[in-house]
Amino acid sequence: LITCDMGGTSTDVCLIEQLRIPVTNEQRIGDYANRTSQIEINAVGAGGGSIAWLDDGDILKVGPQSAGADPGPARYGRGGTEPTVTDANLVLNRLAPGGKLAGQIAMDPDLAQAAVARLGARAGLDARAMAEGIIRIAVARMVSAIKQISIANGHDPRDFVLLPYGGAGPMHAAVIADELEMRRILVSVGPGNFAAFGSLITDLRRDYARTRTAILTGTDWDSVDTMFREIEAAFAAVQDRRFGHRSGGAVEIVNFRVTAFGVVDKPDLPRWRSGGSLDQAVRETRAVWFDGAAHDTPVFDRALLASDLVLHGPAIVEESGSTTLLPPGWSAQVLEFGNLLLERN
Repeated sequence: LITCDMGGTSTDVCLIEQLRIPVTNEQRIGDYANRTSQIEINAVGAGGGSIAWLDDGDILKVGPQSAGADPGPARYGRGGTEPTVTDANLVLNRLAPGGKLAGQIAMDPDLAQAAVARLGARAGLDARAMAEGIIRIAVARMVSAIKQISIANGHDPRDFVLLPYGGAGPMHAAVIADELEMRRILVSVGPGNFAAFGSLITDLRRDYARTRTAILTGTDWDSVDTMFREIEAAFAAVQDRRFGHRSGGAVEIVNFRVTAFGVVDKPDLPRWRSGGSLDQAVRETRAVWFDGAAHDTPVFDRALLASDLVLHGPAIVEESGSTTLLPPGWSAQVLEFGNLLLERN
């Protein structure tokens, strides 16, 4: 899996191979090294609230500045005037005009249109062309972050399934996958709450490390030596995959680490029992813009989609907390636990 958590301010991506969660002690916070053990996540300042702007050369940029929650994107009507990624999605009709986020925050399409149009006028583009440009630049930043954790480390993203979540993740997942030539996307039930769900069911972990020179007495050295040799062979394989060559020199081990896990109970997930036919799940049909053209696009209520139903793009699946976008050329199947499997045709 390659996970993609897109919220309002940033997008966090992580590569999970053979269901092993990658842990590193070589991350940074700003200019400072952070050597504590942590999940190997790559973050980029591109989220739903990221602000679109033109630099001194009139080159379109998106983020890392964010409108935040207050005043928020222009569409919130809370005083924000600069266009954001979510304003661009509203201009392209990918979000419901007049809809409410979390049932509370109204979305004003006129305010979003005006903000995007002002920026477009400076670049000689109409509002829709500028909106598509904003989405493309934001996606390019997310694609770059995924390449850093995949291609740069010897992994081909086409071998992985994209797992988008967060409020804005499923909205942009298909566009990200197209750029990386990934063919499959898995959208969980409740993607807006997926990270919170994970924090409730994940095992507890504590890492301890000590750097020292120790004299081993009364120990079966052969077993220790065998362990180190296995570690050295694994090191060579990782080095070869990441850098394209193996070092013939000796491998020096400088740290001894112990990890303790507190295993928590895991819930039995219920099978998906909701929904009916495709016709029963359709909320509306509206013109949604893809690649400069408007497409009549059905909008489905996810809670009304029955297991095993298949949708063909263009289509939009709405739910509380998130929206899943199926551009032309993509299809989606409702799986037995309610997850959506998107596949590129």
